[in-house]
Amino acid sequence: MSCKYLSTAGLVALLATALSIAPAQSQQVQVPYARGGVAGVPNYYVVRDGDTLSRICEAYFRNPYVWPRVWSYNPQITNPHWIYPGDVIFLRPPADPSTWPSARPPGRPGTHYPLAGFYTGSELESVGFIRFSPTPYRSLSLFDEVYLEFEEADSVQIGDRFALNRIVGRLYDPEDDDILIGVKYLVTGVIEITDRPQDSPLLIGRVIMAWDVIERGDVLFVNQILMRVVESRPATVNLEGTIIDFLEPTTYAAGTFYVFIDRGYNQGVREGNRFAVWAREDEYIEWSDGEPGFHEKDNADLIPWRVVGEAIVIFTTNDYSTAVLTYSAHELPRHMRVTLTEGI
Repeated sequence: MSCKYLSTAGLVALLATALSIAPAQSQQVQVPYARGGVAGVPNYYVVRDGDTLSRICEAYFRNPYVWPRVWSYNPQITNPHWIYPGDVIFLRPPADPSTWPSARPPGRPGTHYPLAGFYTGSELESVGFIRFSPTPYRSLSLFDEVYLEFEEADSVQIGDRFALNRIVGRLYDPEDDDILIGVKYLVTGVIEITDRPQDSPLLIGRVIMAWDVIERGDVLFVNQILMRVVESRPATVNLEGTIIDFLEPTTYAAGTFYVFIDRGYNQGVREGNRFAVWAREDEYIEWSDGEPGFHEKDNADLIPWRVVGEAIVIFTTNDYSTAVLTYSAHELPRHMRVTLTEGI
């Protein structure tokens, strides 16, 4: 994926339009008390350590599979896989839609960044896949119709959206290659549910976003908010980390490239934090017959550190961050040192 798409105003406008979701009116939404739900459910719940959205639904509604409906009451939660102690989870729709929490308060300044890929500490759990399509082509594209098979079809509503996230890389423990420590995802598209036919167990959907090849058999995941509105905010911790990878399949990254950092929410990283990128180097290299004429690696630790770039965080998971390079003095390789400074 090229960095060109980040600067393409038309695509960004299309994404912003497609992702705008108006809060549902409370009288149009009912809490699904499937399988003998619990009376007297409170309006909200404060997340504690170890909670997941499905476990909360199991506790209050005796049905873990109603979590998509409860998630719909909480637009401030960008991904139900990542909720944290202290988060407020609404268990019922607020009576007044104007009281819905918002990830972007009115008038808040910020920059729009498409979330084109991200790292997680484990593989995401899929919810279904594309089974068939009436389209007479192998590759599916924008607005094509698809027939979808879900593991829990009863919990899916018309209008629900699901992401197509392709695994493009995995990280394993360098001391034990059987231990998975990170998964790199590329966001390839978004599917919206359009109909529930009476004569089939499959649901009908439509491709509403497509940034890569989509085919029958591609796997569906819980959707993320893909257009991030991010404003710079000071860090609350002093932290050091490493750029472990790039979104683009390239050897070097520069301004506007997406990078992945091995520090996340659990280490105190928040969206809007700015990582400084550091280097220790003597940039003067004379090339002769394809070989550097001056390259003193052995004494690099004598050189002072200096800032050669900056990256703003647009998305965090438990132990990883996705960031966009807003500045680079030159092309940057992987494994660069990065830092957060408290108050900056």
